[in-house]
Amino acid sequence: MEQFYTIAAARPEIQALTWWDFIEPSFSGNGAFLYEDENPREIYFRLAALKEKLRA
Repeated sequence: MEQFYTIAAARPEIQALTWWDFIEPSFSGNGAFLYEDENPREIYFRLAALKEKLRA
């Protein structure tokens, strides 16, 4: 996710990025931001850090 978002964000023709799975069980099997008990997974924190990095 982090690599894909980094590459996509560098492309001027891409205006928005989305993610389908927010909570487990996820469509992709292991791609949600939160566990079933709604605690954040590592992907959640990595996206938050990337967001801050891109804003700088």
